Amino acid sequence: MRDRSEASSPSLHRPEILPDAEIAQAVLAIMANSFGAQPGEIGQTVSRALGFKSTSVQIRAVINAVIDGLIEKQALVAHGSVLVTGPTSTGGR
Repeated sequence: MRDRSEASSPSLHRPEILPDAEIAQAVLAIMANSFGAQPGEIGQTVSRALGFKSTSVQIRAVINAVIDGLIEKQALVAHGSVLVTGPTSTGGR
């Protein structure tokens, strides 16, 4: 997972070219260090971890699409109103 906050290349700040695998890695790393999170909270935390100063609609949409894929693969699962790491995540609960 790369922190793009100091990147000089404008292309590294474009949400649509972020690799899904890198976003998924960031999501799972953040979730592994927490006891769960509301789906809306994850996007902002991942955005900051990737070096984005603000969480735009575009970056949130890209991150949410990856989160939806992780839920589909059961790497994240709903536990009440929060998401937690699932049985197929690395180091799942």
